[in-house]
Amino acid sequence: SFGSISAFCHCSCLHRMRRSTLPVQRRFVVSFVAAALVVWCNSHFLMGFSGPVAKARSGAGAKDYVLVMHQMCPFAQRAWFALEESGLSFQLKEVGLGSSLVYDLNPKGLVPVLVDPDGKVIAESEDIVFTIAERAGKHSSASEVASIRQLVNQRLLAAGKKAKLFGQGGDLSPVLQDLDKLVVGPFMAGDEVTAADISAAPMLQRLFEDSLVPATCSNLHTWWKAISARPTFQKTMVRSYWWWW
Repeated sequence: SFGSISAFCHCSCLHRMRRSTLPVQRRFVVSFVAAALVVWCNSHFLMGFSGPVAKARSGAGAKDYVLVMHQMCPFAQRAWFALEESGLSFQLKEVGLGSSLVYDLNPKGLVPVLVDPDGKVIAESEDIVFTIAERAGKHSSASEVASIRQLVNQRLLAAGKKAKLFGQGGDLSPVLQDLDKLVVGPFMAGDEVTAADISAAPMLQRLFEDSLVPATCSNLHTWWKAISARPTFQKTMVRSYWWWW
């Protein structure tokens, strides 16, 4: 990759310069040429990408996935959690509301947006979770995973929003009871963290923090203890947020 070439060139030139008995002025020239070569290699590597993609990938390694995000957004947290679990190399690019970069990458203007090492842009958090799982060799086709993700996205999001923002919790309890029945334990679909946990965790975090999950949902409470103790999830948790879903 151009990144490795530039690193090699830079290190090679500096190594030779240190061993050289060249005058100071000539060593300065060698150092300047080495630095210019690194800049050229990096810019040449980015030339293959469109403007917004090149901007998003600026500073990233050749094998890095770049997540354009806002850490207070639960959908961005999903994608971040997926990357933490994946073992893939990645960088986070934090953006503000109304960022032109986000609109350039995703016409809807929504985060998260994932830019892969080849410059492919993936929007929508669930599509990103799926892509990351596939690339990391951790995709699960288990029916439990699909059922939980469907319940979270089709029912929990709406019921949770009404309960969290408007204090209308009537629809939430039945949804949580149904989700509780699907939990295998210790994680959503069994012994391993899957896309089901990743899809649900940011949303349920906000419900647990407001004590909106009934004690009768014992499977969910056991699951929450397991997932919230996981370092990969803890890295993504913020205590102050103003986006719900």
